[in-house]
Amino acid sequence: MRKKEKAAGFMTALRIPGVITFSLCLFFTKLVAYTFLYWLPFYIERTPIGGEYVTAAKAGELAGRSLRTSTRPTLNLLLLLLASL
Repeated sequence: MRKKEKAAGFMTALRIPGVITFSLCLFFTKLVAYTFLYWLPFYIERTPIGGEYVTAAKAGELAGRSLRTSTRPTLNLLLLLLASL
């Protein structure tokens, strides 16, 4: 019968090389993404653009377009490689 392996604890997992660096990179990446997702429509709706205020629907559409064009697979790969150093 095979012996059941014990799961790694939280502190043990933190001691694995690169875990803290990767966690911090992921945290800040998500922070930026969610900031644009939730804050940008709010800001666009309340700030005049070209002398006009934008509706909530249009602000959400502009924010969504901004997020889609800012996602670059090459940049993500570069950040992942840098995190592993």
